[in-house]
Amino acid sequence: MLGTKSKSPEIENHHYWYDQGTVLLKQNLYVEAIASYDMAIEIHSEYPQAWYSRGTALRKSERYEEAIASYDTAIKLKPSYYQAWNLRGVALFMLSQYQNALDSFDKAIGFKYDYYQAWNNRGSTLVGLGDYKEAILSYDEAIRFHPNFYQAWNNRGNLLRKLQQFSKALTCYEEALKYQSNLYETWNNKGTVLASLERYDQAIAAYGQAIRVKPDYYLAWYNRGQVFVTLERYQEAIASYDQALKLQPESYEALNGRETAVQRFQSLKDQSLKDEEIATNSSPEE
Repeated sequence: MLGTKSKSPEIENHHYWYDQGTVLLKQNLYVEAIASYDMAIEIHSEYPQAWYSRGTALRKSERYEEAIASYDTAIKLKPSYYQAWNLRGVALFMLSQYQNALDSFDKAIGFKYDYYQAWNNRGSTLVGLGDYKEAILSYDEAIRFHPNFYQAWNNRGNLLRKLQQFSKALTCYEEALKYQSNLYETWNNKGTVLASLERYDQAIAAYGQAIRVKPDYYLAWYNRGQVFVTLERYQEAIASYDQALKLQPESYEALNGRETAVQRFQSLKDQSLKDEEIATNSSPEE
């Protein structure tokens, strides 16, 4: 018939829409990606990869309940879809539904025992449940299957720091940084455990590395100031607090820390002047 246009064959192909969605997802265009996956599903509703990827776009949009529903459909179509079980667990974790998240991670591991990402996620969920011993064992499994998986080393270090096992935490942070050197939060945490171990100069160096990676990282500036106060290096402490306050002007802890450093520096100066005066007055007369 004259005047009519036939649809492009690609438009009727679910793979076309799935591929479009994948490109958009990589560009962090989540709304557009979801729309493309919806088109793929409209053409072929029993397409588990599209449901899975749609769930991922929804999860990254922080639409966690909808993401879980998409992962559920993917799993219904493909029960052994361990990646979907894992990311379903992540969405549940974000909703603080830790027991349900743990069940999902266990399902993922049941289908793929060496799935190190699920072991790592399982560890973080167990931390949320307060089962620290099991959490350590899960991080250990993640590391066993993927020794240079810095996220697991970092998470293990965070838990050991929480448990005040500072030397063991330090080892974990060093392993994480060996595999990924630009982890500013890990540099900061390394500084914190070094300070707890009274290795202050090394702590200052670690905070410096955190700041080098991320100059606007408030917490590293603040923690650096705290260590300088401990070392009675008050002028350097004040300079660090000033940088922290540029980033968070209303921070009570930084304002309080700076005030303490100023007061102690002034007291030190006053004491120094008194000592000089006493020395001068006690000098023998000629």
